[in-house]
Amino acid sequence: MTQKSEVVEIPLPDLFAGPLGRAQIFAIKFAEGISTIEAKMTIIDKMSELNEIIDNKESTPGEVEVAEALMDELFQCFLLFFEDYSDEKAIH
Repeated sequence: MTQKSEVVEIPLPDLFAGPLGRAQIFAIKFAEGISTIEAKMTIIDKMSELNEIIDNKESTPGEVEVAEALMDELFQCFLLFFEDYSDEKAIH
């Protein structure tokens, strides 16, 4: 005989009470958003530098190949910042 065990999630009590508590929550969310934007901007800057290497006529084929591989990796990292990046419209 098998028994099914149900996992019951008990919501945590609201530790932030009143308008000051809500202000703290909003400040935390704001700071998280700012850090995410900073990370996205850093990735975009690095991608721009890699584009310069790829477009440079003096770059060797090896340098271009490595830059393209790094570009693909950075693009995947950039997509991870979006919750639902399976839909291409989420990026735009």
